[in-house]
Amino acid sequence: MRRFLIEFTTVHLILGCLWMHSLSCQAAETYLLRNKFQEGDSAYLIIDSTVETVTTEDDKQALAFHGMKTVMSYRTMMIDRTQRATIKIGIEELKITGRNPVNLKELFKIGDEKITLKITPSGEVHEFTPPPSLATTNGPGESSSQQNPWLKFPEEPIRLGDSWTDSRVVPYPGASEPVIASTTYTLDAIEQKEGRSMAKIATQTLIRAKNVTVDPGEEQQGMVNMKLKYTFREFTMDAAGKLEFDMDAGRIDQFESTSTMVMDLAVEADIDQENFPNTFIKQSSVETRGQYAKEYKTP
Repeated sequence: MRRFLIEFTTVHLILGCLWMHSLSCQAAETYLLRNKFQEGDSAYLIIDSTVETVTTEDDKQALAFHGMKTVMSYRTMMIDRTQRATIKIGIEELKITGRNPVNLKELFKIGDEKITLKITPSGEVHEFTPPPSLATTNGPGESSSQQNPWLKFPEEPIRLGDSWTDSRVVPYPGASEPVIASTTYTLDAIEQKEGRSMAKIATQTLIRAKNVTVDPGEEQQGMVNMKLKYTFREFTMDAAGKLEFDMDAGRIDQFESTSTMVMDLAVEADIDQENFPNTFIKQSSVETRGQYAKEYKTP
Protein backbone atom coordinates (compact mmCIF):
# COMPACT_ATOMS: atom_id res chain seq x y z
CA MET A 1 0.00 0.00 0.00
CA ARG A 2 2.83 2.39 0.90
CA ARG A 3 4.47 1.72 -2.48
CA PHE A 4 1.15 2.29 -4.25
CA LEU A 5 0.68 5.65 -2.51
CA ILE A 6 4.20 6.72 -3.44
CA GLU A 7 3.70 5.76 -7.11
CA PHE A 8 0.23 7.36 -7.19
CA THR A 9 1.58 10.57 -5.69
CA THR A 10 4.53 10.58 -8.09
CA VAL A 11 2.23 10.24 -11.11
CA HIS A 12 0.10 13.15 -9.89
CA LEU A 13 3.18 15.29 -9.33
CA ILE A 14 4.41 14.54 -12.84
CA LEU A 15 1.00 15.31 -14.33
CA GLY A 16 0.87 18.52 -12.32
CA CYS A 17 4.30 19.56 -13.58
CA LEU A 18 3.30 18.79 -17.18
CA TRP A 19 0.11 20.84 -16.75
CA MET A 20 2.06 23.77 -15.27
CA HIS A 21 4.59 23.48 -18.09
CA SER A 22 1.84 23.57 -20.73
CA LEU A 23 0.37 26.67 -19.09
CA SER A 24 3.74 28.42 -18.95
CA CYS A 25 4.41 27.58 -22.60
CA GLN A 26 1.01 28.96 -23.63
CA ALA A 27 1.56 32.08 -21.55
CA ALA A 28 4.94 32.65 -23.22
CA GLU A 29 3.49 32.18 -26.71
CA THR A 30 2.46 35.28 -28.62
CA TYR A 31 -0.58 35.74 -30.87
CA LEU A 32 -1.09 38.21 -33.70
CA LEU A 33 -4.85 38.75 -33.73
CA ARG A 34 -6.29 40.00 -37.01
CA ASN A 35 -9.65 40.43 -38.72
CA LYS A 36 -9.94 38.60 -42.03
CA PHE A 37 -11.98 39.56 -45.06
CA GLN A 38 -12.94 37.82 -48.28
CA GLU A 39 -14.40 39.71 -51.22
CA GLY A 40 -18.04 38.79 -51.79
CA ASP A 41 -18.41 37.19 -48.36
CA SER A 42 -21.63 37.88 -46.46
CA ALA A 43 -22.71 37.21 -42.88
CA TYR A 44 -25.15 38.23 -40.16
CA LEU A 45 -24.87 39.30 -36.54
CA ILE A 46 -27.93 38.45 -34.41
CA ILE A 47 -28.16 40.47 -31.19
CA ASP A 48 -30.74 39.84 -28.45
CA SER A 49 -31.02 42.13 -25.43
CA THR A 50 -33.19 42.34 -22.34
CA VAL A 51 -33.62 45.79 -20.83
CA GLU A 52 -34.96 46.73 -17.40
CA THR A 53 -35.42 50.48 -16.93
CA VAL A 54 -36.43 52.56 -13.93
CA THR A 55 -37.52 56.09 -14.87
CA THR A 56 -37.65 58.71 -12.11
CA GLU A 57 -39.68 61.85 -12.80
CA ASP A 58 -40.89 64.31 -10.14
CA ASP A 59 -40.13 61.81 -7.36
CA LYS A 60 -42.23 59.17 -9.12
CA GLN A 61 -40.78 55.95 -10.45
CA ALA A 62 -41.90 53.73 -13.28
CA LEU A 63 -40.48 50.30 -14.09
CA ALA A 64 -40.34 49.01 -17.65
CA PHE A 65 -39.05 45.71 -19.00
CA HIS A 66 -38.65 44.78 -22.65
CA GLY A 67 -36.50 42.88 -25.08
CA MET A 68 -34.78 44.09 -28.21
CA LYS A 69 -33.65 42.19 -31.27
CA THR A 70 -31.24 43.49 -33.88
CA VAL A 71 -30.12 41.61 -36.97
CA MET A 72 -27.38 43.21 -39.04
CA SER A 73 -26.04 42.02 -42.39
CA TYR A 74 -22.48 42.45 -43.63
CA ARG A 75 -21.15 42.08 -47.16
CA THR A 76 -17.52 42.59 -48.16
CA MET A 77 -17.64 44.57 -51.40
CA MET A 78 -13.93 44.91 -52.15
CA ILE A 79 -10.46 44.65 -50.64
CA ASP A 80 -7.81 47.11 -51.79
CA ARG A 81 -4.07 46.47 -52.14
CA THR A 82 -3.48 47.55 -48.52
CA GLN A 83 -5.97 44.85 -47.40
CA ARG A 84 -8.47 47.48 -46.31
CA ALA A 85 -12.00 46.12 -46.78
CA THR A 86 -15.07 48.05 -47.90
CA ILE A 87 -18.12 46.55 -46.20
CA LYS A 88 -21.80 47.34 -46.59
CA ILE A 89 -23.85 46.97 -43.39
CA GLY A 90 -27.62 46.66 -43.43
CA ILE A 91 -30.19 46.55 -40.65
CA GLU A 92 -32.40 43.56 -41.41
CA GLU A 93 -34.35 43.65 -38.14
CA LEU A 94 -34.65 46.23 -35.38
CA LYS A 95 -37.52 45.72 -33.00
CA ILE A 96 -38.70 45.83 -29.41
CA THR A 97 -40.03 42.46 -28.31
CA GLY A 98 -42.30 41.42 -25.45
CA ARG A 99 -45.87 42.33 -24.52
CA ASN A 100 -45.89 45.53 -26.58
CA PRO A 101 -43.72 44.82 -29.63
CA VAL A 102 -42.59 47.71 -31.83
CA ASN A 103 -41.01 47.37 -35.26
CA LEU A 104 -38.38 50.10 -35.02
CA LYS A 105 -37.26 49.51 -38.58
CA GLU A 106 -40.69 50.57 -39.82
CA LEU A 107 -40.98 53.37 -37.25
CA PHE A 108 -37.70 54.95 -38.35
CA LYS A 109 -38.37 54.16 -42.04
CA ILE A 110 -35.19 52.14 -42.41
CA GLY A 111 -35.16 50.70 -45.90
CA ASP A 112 -32.48 48.86 -47.84
CA GLU A 113 -29.87 51.62 -47.52
CA LYS A 114 -26.52 50.44 -46.25
CA ILE A 115 -23.88 51.80 -43.92
CA THR A 116 -20.44 51.96 -45.54
CA LEU A 117 -17.59 50.70 -43.38
CA LYS A 118 -13.94 50.74 -44.41
CA ILE A 119 -11.75 48.76 -42.03
CA THR A 120 -8.24 47.27 -41.90
CA PRO A 121 -7.24 43.79 -40.66
CA SER A 122 -6.06 45.38 -37.39
CA GLY A 123 -9.53 46.94 -36.97
CA GLU A 124 -8.67 50.54 -37.82
CA VAL A 125 -11.91 52.14 -39.06
CA HIS A 126 -11.22 54.56 -41.93
CA GLU A 127 -14.84 55.32 -42.73
CA PHE A 128 -18.24 54.82 -41.08
CA THR A 129 -20.95 56.45 -43.18
CA PRO A 130 -24.65 55.88 -42.45
CA PRO A 131 -27.26 56.94 -45.04
CA PRO A 132 -29.76 59.68 -44.02
CA SER A 133 -32.46 57.20 -42.95
CA LEU A 134 -30.08 55.64 -40.41
CA ALA A 135 -28.50 58.85 -39.16
CA THR A 136 -31.30 59.69 -36.72
CA THR A 137 -32.20 56.26 -35.32
CA ASN A 138 -30.15 56.53 -32.11
CA GLY A 139 -32.22 57.54 -29.14
CA PRO A 140 -30.67 58.20 -25.74
CA GLY A 141 -28.38 55.32 -24.84
CA GLU A 142 -28.74 53.46 -28.14
CA SER A 143 -25.89 52.78 -30.55
CA SER A 144 -26.84 49.56 -32.33
CA SER A 145 -25.54 50.81 -35.68
CA GLN A 146 -22.04 50.74 -34.23
CA GLN A 147 -22.02 46.97 -33.75
CA ASN A 148 -19.77 44.95 -36.05
CA PRO A 149 -18.16 41.50 -35.83
CA TRP A 150 -14.58 42.81 -36.00
CA LEU A 151 -12.30 44.21 -33.33
CA LYS A 152 -9.51 46.75 -32.98
CA PHE A 153 -6.29 44.86 -32.23
CA PRO A 154 -2.77 45.88 -31.18
CA GLU A 155 -0.25 46.17 -34.00
CA GLU A 156 2.16 43.80 -32.23
CA PRO A 157 1.62 40.17 -31.12
CA ILE A 158 0.24 39.76 -27.60
CA ARG A 159 0.40 37.16 -24.81
CA LEU A 160 -2.26 35.70 -22.56
CA GLY A 161 -3.23 38.28 -19.96
CA ASP A 162 -2.33 41.26 -22.15
CA SER A 163 -4.86 44.11 -22.42
CA TRP A 164 -5.51 46.87 -24.94
CA THR A 165 -8.00 49.72 -25.22
CA ASP A 166 -10.14 51.00 -28.09
CA SER A 167 -12.10 54.27 -27.94
CA ARG A 168 -14.91 55.00 -30.39
CA VAL A 169 -17.40 57.81 -30.86
CA VAL A 170 -21.01 56.78 -30.22
CA PRO A 171 -22.83 58.02 -33.36
CA TYR A 172 -25.31 60.52 -31.90
CA PRO A 173 -26.29 62.83 -34.79
CA GLY A 174 -26.04 66.53 -33.99
CA ALA A 175 -24.18 66.02 -30.69
CA SER A 176 -22.58 69.18 -29.28
CA GLU A 177 -19.46 67.16 -28.48
CA PRO A 178 -18.41 63.53 -29.01
CA VAL A 179 -19.71 60.84 -26.68
CA ILE A 180 -16.83 58.38 -26.28
CA ALA A 181 -17.15 54.68 -25.49
CA SER A 182 -13.86 53.26 -24.22
CA THR A 183 -13.43 49.48 -24.20
CA THR A 184 -10.60 47.52 -22.60
CA TYR A 185 -9.97 44.02 -23.97
CA THR A 186 -8.02 41.29 -22.17
CA LEU A 187 -6.87 38.07 -23.84
CA ASP A 188 -7.85 35.36 -21.33
CA ALA A 189 -7.28 32.11 -23.21
CA ILE A 190 -6.87 30.36 -26.55
CA GLU A 191 -9.08 27.27 -26.86
CA GLN A 192 -10.12 24.83 -29.56
CA LYS A 193 -13.79 24.69 -30.55
CA GLU A 194 -14.89 22.25 -33.24
CA GLY A 195 -11.39 22.30 -34.70
CA ARG A 196 -11.10 26.10 -34.72
CA SER A 197 -8.86 28.33 -32.60
CA MET A 198 -10.93 30.64 -30.43
CA ALA A 199 -9.52 33.62 -28.54
CA LYS A 200 -11.44 34.11 -25.29
CA ILE A 201 -11.47 37.85 -24.61
CA ALA A 202 -12.88 39.74 -21.60
CA THR A 203 -14.29 43.25 -22.16
CA GLN A 204 -14.90 46.32 -20.00
CA THR A 205 -16.66 49.35 -21.54
CA LEU A 206 -17.09 52.81 -20.02
CA ILE A 207 -18.99 55.92 -21.14
CA ARG A 208 -18.77 59.20 -19.25
CA ALA A 209 -20.55 62.25 -20.67
CA LYS A 210 -21.80 65.47 -19.11
CA ASN A 211 -23.81 68.39 -20.51
CA VAL A 212 -23.90 67.03 -24.06
CA THR A 213 -26.82 68.22 -26.22
CA VAL A 214 -28.06 66.05 -29.09
CA ASP A 215 -30.11 67.82 -31.77
CA PRO A 216 -30.79 65.41 -34.66
CA GLY A 217 -33.16 67.84 -36.38
CA GLU A 218 -36.77 67.63 -37.48
CA GLU A 219 -38.40 64.50 -38.81
CA GLN A 220 -41.89 63.43 -39.77
CA GLN A 221 -43.68 60.54 -38.08
CA GLY A 222 -46.73 59.87 -40.22
CA MET A 223 -48.74 63.13 -40.32
CA VAL A 224 -46.84 64.60 -37.35
CA ASN A 225 -43.81 66.88 -37.59
CA MET A 226 -41.58 66.22 -34.61
CA LYS A 227 -38.34 67.78 -33.45
CA LEU A 228 -36.59 66.09 -30.55
CA LYS A 229 -33.64 67.61 -28.72
CA TYR A 230 -32.20 66.15 -25.56
CA THR A 231 -29.31 66.95 -23.23
CA PHE A 232 -27.32 64.41 -21.29
CA ARG A 233 -26.91 66.35 -18.07
CA GLU A 234 -25.03 63.24 -17.07
CA PHE A 235 -24.61 59.91 -18.86
CA THR A 236 -22.63 56.97 -17.49
CA MET A 237 -22.38 53.40 -18.70
CA ASP A 238 -20.42 50.51 -17.22
CA ALA A 239 -20.40 47.19 -19.08
CA ALA A 240 -18.58 43.91 -18.57
CA GLY A 241 -18.61 41.00 -20.96
CA LYS A 242 -16.78 38.29 -22.81
CA LEU A 243 -16.47 37.22 -26.41
CA GLU A 244 -15.07 34.46 -28.57
CA PHE A 245 -12.99 35.55 -31.55
CA ASP A 246 -12.57 32.95 -34.30
CA MET A 247 -8.88 33.30 -35.15
CA ASP A 248 -9.20 31.12 -38.27
CA ALA A 249 -12.13 33.06 -39.75
CA GLY A 250 -10.95 36.42 -38.37
CA ARG A 251 -14.22 37.57 -36.80
CA ILE A 252 -16.26 37.43 -33.60
CA ASP A 253 -18.17 34.17 -33.22
CA GLN A 254 -20.29 35.16 -30.20
CA PHE A 255 -20.38 37.62 -27.32
CA GLU A 256 -22.32 38.52 -24.19
CA SER A 257 -22.32 41.51 -21.86
CA THR A 258 -24.10 43.04 -18.89
CA SER A 259 -24.29 46.81 -18.65
CA THR A 260 -25.71 49.49 -16.40
CA MET A 261 -26.63 52.92 -17.78
CA VAL A 262 -27.68 56.03 -15.89
CA MET A 263 -28.98 58.98 -17.92
CA ASP A 264 -29.99 62.30 -16.40
CA LEU A 265 -31.92 63.80 -19.32
CA ALA A 266 -33.49 67.12 -20.23
CA VAL A 267 -35.74 66.65 -23.25
CA GLU A 268 -37.40 69.19 -25.53
CA ALA A 269 -39.97 67.73 -27.91
CA ASP A 270 -41.60 70.04 -30.46
CA ILE A 271 -44.62 68.30 -31.94
CA ASP A 272 -46.42 70.28 -34.64
CA GLN A 273 -44.73 73.45 -33.27
CA GLU A 274 -45.95 72.78 -29.71
CA ASN A 275 -43.19 72.41 -27.10
CA PHE A 276 -43.16 69.62 -24.49
CA PRO A 277 -40.14 70.02 -22.16
CA ASN A 278 -39.35 67.33 -19.65
CA THR A 279 -36.59 66.15 -17.30
CA PHE A 280 -36.10 62.68 -15.88
CA ILE A 281 -33.52 60.08 -14.87
CA LYS A 282 -33.34 56.67 -16.55
CA GLN A 283 -31.48 53.78 -14.94
CA SER A 284 -31.19 50.75 -17.20
CA SER A 285 -29.77 47.26 -16.76
CA VAL A 286 -29.09 45.55 -20.08
CA GLU A 287 -28.09 41.96 -20.83
CA THR A 288 -26.95 41.33 -24.39
CA ARG A 289 -26.01 38.24 -26.38
CA GLY A 290 -24.75 38.24 -29.94
CA GLN A 291 -24.14 35.39 -32.37
CA TYR A 292 -22.51 35.23 -35.81
CA ALA A 293 -24.54 33.47 -38.49
CA LYS A 294 -23.73 32.64 -42.10
CA GLU A 295 -27.40 32.68 -43.08
CA TYR A 296 -30.55 34.33 -41.74
CA LYS A 297 -34.13 34.43 -42.96
CA THR A 298 -36.12 37.52 -42.02
CA PRO A 299 -39.53 36.49 -40.56
